[in-house]
Amino acid sequence: ERDMLVHFDHTTIESVATQIREFRELMPLLEEASWGIEFQGMHRHADHFLHAIRETSGPTRLGYYCQFMHELSRCRDYRKLSTTRVESNTDSPVLAKVDTVINFVLDNYEGRITLSQAAALLGMNKSYFSRFFKRATGNTFGELVTRIRIAKACELLSVSDRQITNICYDVGFNNVANFNRRFLALKHVTPREYRLEATRRFTRGG
Repeated sequence: ERDMLVHFDHTTIESVATQIREFRELMPLLEEASWGIEFQGMHRHADHFLHAIRETSGPTRLGYYCQFMHELSRCRDYRKLSTTRVESNTDSPVLAKVDTVINFVLDNYEGRITLSQAAALLGMNKSYFSRFFKRATGNTFGELVTRIRIAKACELLSVSDRQITNICYDVGFNNVANFNRRFLALKHVTPREYRLEATRRFTRGG
């Protein structure tokens, strides 16, 4: 699978935390998640727990979910994806529009993505869309596209032995120098260094 999703209601977890003390440990994580979080070095944990959640049901599924959230809450190698908090209300029109754009990028990051395409999804002109998206997420649309492409590159660097040049094109960059420059700016290491660090993490974890 390229992407897997587990959806849950923040308010439900918050309510449970008032009754079950152990769930209170998750509240700082959920608060941080309002800005969006990218975790590093958690691919194998995520793969294990997401598949376990999908393949089970009832109390067993809930148990895997709780374990996964606990592991994420303990992880300190992460960064916020936005400088602006996104509303947690799932009925928010703003959040729904942002989700539409993010899903569009996730589905098309390998190819050419334009501001005009994204604006058209929401029935906006480019200028208005740019202001709307920056205000809603704290990032420009171009920054979002770059972040998603780099995140996908990190995944490929961690779990495959594909050449870095090939990964550059796999995730939608058409210039290796630009890919290396953007990767270094966001991750503070080169793609090669990132792969070496990921290999060391997985070796220690295994």
